Amino acid sequence: MVSDADDLDHSCRFHAGEAVGPTPSRLFLVASGAFLGGYDDSTLVSLLHVAKKHGITNILVEPNFGGGMFTKLLQSQAQKHYQCGIQDTEWSSVSKEQRIVDTLEPVLNQHC
Repeated sequence: MVSDADDLDHSCRFHAGEAVGPTPSRLFLVASGAFLGGYDDSTLVSLLHVAKKHGITNILVEPNFGGGMFTKLLQSQAQKHYQCGIQDTEWSSVSKEQRIVDTLEPVLNQHC
């Protein structure tokens, strides 16, 4: 997942996960970080190197990150450096707080 970290500094953050299980039912974080050059070629290539290193086959980009422009730029660089699926995610209709709770609740309930 790739998203803008802050609209003011045009940085880019990423989180790379590996799905495990038959459905897959679990997602393990394998890499996380940020780059300061939001649309720079060096940022795009670095993201693709992270994907390649961890065998990521599909990159999801938040749609509010450049209105699709970032996705197009990343797809262009992927043709040269690491070919994988790259697509915008859908806009969420649920608040960020509710999405966080929905994500954490099943995990926290397993530790009771």
